[in-house]
Amino acid sequence: MPALQQHTSQSTSEAAFNVAIHRILVSRAETSLCNAQKIALKRSGQRGHTARQALLTAEAELASIQSQDPQVYVTPKIANDLMKEVLDAYEALDVEADESRAKTILRGLGFSDEELQNGSKEISWLSGGWKMKVMLGKALFIKPDVLLLDEPSEAHSIRIFRFVNRPS
Repeated sequence: MPALQQHTSQSTSEAAFNVAIHRILVSRAETSLCNAQKIALKRSGQRGHTARQALLTAEAELASIQSQDPQVYVTPKIANDLMKEVLDAYEALDVEADESRAKTILRGLGFSDEELQNGSKEISWLSGGWKMKVMLGKALFIKPDVLLLDEPSEAHSIRIFRFVNRPS
């Protein structure tokens, strides 16, 4: 009896995995269709005709994927390719370095180490000025070429201004 339960459990998890993969594929096809719709709406003439043909192809592809049974449609190759793509994208992210850089930026904006530990405070609990520092930290994190600040000469902003202008 335990072997039967184990087989049922494996087939249930495999079925759930196939459904998840199928949902990802449907979501991607929906995104592709949305993009094709936006392009088709803006183009005219020969480019418009080509865009409308691409839109029809995207609609057909979405309908085809949606009509498929995930247990039949999702093959091991599709699942492996998608998992490889996801893992490659995750490897490209340097989560630890990004977290370290975010903490460095927030420390430079006046946050203490205690405030940065394990998300000890929700942003909603911060005052307006501290929320603005978080927003400035977000802006600095993406490494903008230009940053416009309102009233950067206020006393508390001078330290932030020096931090923003420090050599990297």
